[in-house]
Amino acid sequence: MPRLAGILEALNEEEIERRRFKRKMRTRYLQRSIPDFEFVSKYRLSREVFENLCQYVVRLLPLPKNSRAIDPITKILTALNFYASGSYQGAVGQNLDTTMAQQSVSNCIRDVTDALNTPYILRKYIRFPQSREDRNILKRNFATQYGIPGVIGCIDSTHVAIIRPTVNEERFFNRKHYHSLNVQVIADSNLKIMNIDASYGGATHDAFIWEHNEIKDHLESLQGETTYLLGI
Repeated sequence: MPRLAGILEALNEEEIERRRFKRKMRTRYLQRSIPDFEFVSKYRLSREVFENLCQYVVRLLPLPKNSRAIDPITKILTALNFYASGSYQGAVGQNLDTTMAQQSVSNCIRDVTDALNTPYILRKYIRFPQSREDRNILKRNFATQYGIPGVIGCIDSTHVAIIRPTVNEERFFNRKHYHSLNVQVIADSNLKIMNIDASYGGATHDAFIWEHNEIKDHLESLQGETTYLLGI
């Protein structure tokens, strides 16, 4: 029995040390020891935006069920790495000196995606300008950076590949011969997304999506303003 107790104690100390090392590595990601360009390359976000995002997303993630559960920061980094690369192979868990199974990565992506899709997060980060003052700021930015007056944003659509649906499959088969969502995005001069519509399948034409976008009606209702979106 004493021998067994000693083994269990040693294993417990090893587990504590492993967690301490992981916390140290996570802290390294949040601190300045990793160059900003490397952080942006891995996660497509600046460190400042990431830290700000964490303040809100962490509260929306499911509570850990036990001490071995993946911590919130690792979940967020794992999901961001997947969003950036589109691959499970670059899971950030590997960078924290631990093996993360694909199922664990999938759970991280699901939890973080659900958190990002809450109305609170969407309203905070994805907002189309509603006031003349906000629109004038966007116009000045475009004019200063690109010399084009009256522009508040750029609009375009992109096909996001999906697994072949079992229902209404023909709505998602695009002209490039694969299944997708046709996602329409409006961004400002600093590439900040102001509006996004991912509700149409890949077979839907860009013009149809824009025709049914509430932003079109909003812009047409403006009185006494010269306002353009580039791309249509």
